[in-house]
Amino acid sequence: MFKIKAYGKSEFAWMMLPVMRDPSAAQDKLLRWIKKDPRFHRRLLRLSTTKDDNNYSPAVHRCLQRS
Repeated sequence: MFKIKAYGKSEFAWMMLPVMRDPSAAQDKLLRWIKKDPRFHRRLLRLSTTKDDNNYSPAVHRCLQRS
């Protein structure tokens, strides 16, 4: 599907949701989807260095692709 590497959050979201008109809208939609499941959201936060990271690490990327 995608090469496993660190992606910017909006870049990754736009790849996951290519029908969205722009990357920031895709990022907002992906974040809303993630936050619907608090356990999944906490798991992603544990994989990140901080909740304010601008990139998704390869570990977070793999977790999102499996969902």
